[in-house]
Amino acid sequence: WMGTATQGLFGYSTRRPLDPPPNLHDVRISALMPFHEHGLWIGADKGVLRWDGAHSPARPFGPAHIQVMLEDGSGIVWLGSAEGLYRMGSEEASPSVVPYSRDIVTSLYEDREGNVWAGTSSGIVRLRRRIMGMYSLHSEGKERGGPLFADSRGVVWCAPGRGIVRVANGRSELVIKTGEYTSFAIAGTNLWLGQQDGTLVRATITPSAANVSLKERRQLGHPIIAITPSREGTLWIGMQNAGVAKIDGGHTTVQSNADGFELNTVTAV
Repeated sequence: WMGTATQGLFGYSTRRPLDPPPNLHDVRISALMPFHEHGLWIGADKGVLRWDGAHSPARPFGPAHIQVMLEDGSGIVWLGSAEGLYRMGSEEASPSVVPYSRDIVTSLYEDREGNVWAGTSSGIVRLRRRIMGMYSLHSEGKERGGPLFADSRGVVWCAPGRGIVRVANGRSELVIKTGEYTSFAIAGTNLWLGQQDGTLVRATITPSAANVSLKERRQLGHPIIAITPSREGTLWIGMQNAGVAKIDGGHTTVQSNADGFELNTVTAV
């Protein structure tokens, strides 16, 4: 499934398009997350929509301008938005929404110990047993939280505006000092980094996560908004005004409006 900036939701299987939700209440989608076996949580400009995979979604609820969503290991759903960080209640019929922070939230991730990490307009926030703690990224105090990822070793990686920061054992360190990254993902030992100018960077991480080495750059030509590795090893990349790119090994395929694809700016995959 792919969410778009202005055209709603589109789904594709290996050979055919999938039917989108009927009567979707908002076409400006920025985040997607599985709901039960066949449904989706849909983060949109007007709030959160819950779709069971068959019927029309209910009207949006919760904060507006959703940026990111996360379901943690205990089943709690966290919402990151331009209005702050929120925790969704467990009520099935009409979930309540509890605010935690008023900072803009651009990314959410859960590490192997169950801590929830949020990239915010004030830096990185860690929620341990729902108690908030702030991590400083730069000694000058010019930090802001950007895309972040917690890997299988419990190391947190963040793009705070310039470079890449690694947070491990209670300490933060700038491990890549150059480049402004808008999205990234980790697949095995590869760290994939997307940039505003359309450059896709591949870096490798040592087994101990102590060192990061830049290995290759690919120019896709349009700002990279989302990067999602599949279970099969394929890399899906959502781009601004250019559709979606699929990278399978050394082969890159781009599908956009020019190819008859029905979406152009892909914000979530």
